[in-house]
Amino acid sequence: MCRCRNVATQNIDERNAAGTKPRKQNAGRTKRRHEKKLGGDVSVAILCGAFHVTTAICQNITKTTTKCDGQENSSAPSCSSSSSALVHVQNRGQWPAEVLAKFLADCFVLGDFVSEEEEKQLLDEVWPHMKRMRWEDEHWDGQIQRYREREQMLENWLPENQALIRRIWHTSFPAPFEPSPYVHILDLHQDGFISPHLDKSRYCGRVISGLSLLSASVMRMRHKSAELGQLCVADLLLSRRSLYRLSGSARYDFTHALLGAEESRFGTQTVPRERRIALICREVVVPTAKSDQIN
Repeated sequence: MCRCRNVATQNIDERNAAGTKPRKQNAGRTKRRHEKKLGGDVSVAILCGAFHVTTAICQNITKTTTKCDGQENSSAPSCSSSSSALVHVQNRGQWPAEVLAKFLADCFVLGDFVSEEEEKQLLDEVWPHMKRMRWEDEHWDGQIQRYREREQMLENWLPENQALIRRIWHTSFPAPFEPSPYVHILDLHQDGFISPHLDKSRYCGRVISGLSLLSASVMRMRHKSAELGQLCVADLLLSRRSLYRLSGSARYDFTHALLGAEESRFGTQTVPRERRIALICREVVVPTAKSDQIN
């Protein structure tokens, strides 16, 4: 769901955008393990401020995923070449060949985009802000349920996390795409979900890319036309620490949704829904007459 800076941001606490640094741990402090409830429902073990969430479901679905180390490729990878194990195309034989080819060329999911330590590093910075915010029952446009969100400019992140965000940019925004300096942080409750939608062109550019933290989830892609929407459906497994990217046909011709607990399946495998935090980056919007008319 698009939350670029020029959208009405009445539900975002702008005062949190400064990005306060988390406290450093006392080196002499004895490590203690606590079991806490985050968001009221998700049990997360916290060891000296680090999140440790056990997620074994993705290993049962696929044992081989593509890793990305910020390689110097001039163009973004595609589903067909980089992440077929994380993409399930329903009714494949009934898709028009051209529609399928364009869809697979215009999206990707990269597993293990960040390491466990890098995930902890990001969460250590994000969590102190999110825990002060209340869960919202409905988004301003009605498309997200049980969530909380904020935005943070790149310059307000800790230096080590700025490097991780730049890695996302390098992978998802090859020239001529330019990422927005604002990172959208979306905290989705385990009972939350995102309804099918197309992000509005006047607020979001041609590329949407998201890093999934804490847990796995399933993103459903469905063709926006009434005729093809019954056949052209695909599911993306957004495994923990994976990066997804939507552009071109996947961005404009397919709605995307994050499935709730009752529907959360990837192929024949159930993907249990837990709390999920996503860092979402979008292309900066250059106002044009065309973008003002679309969506």
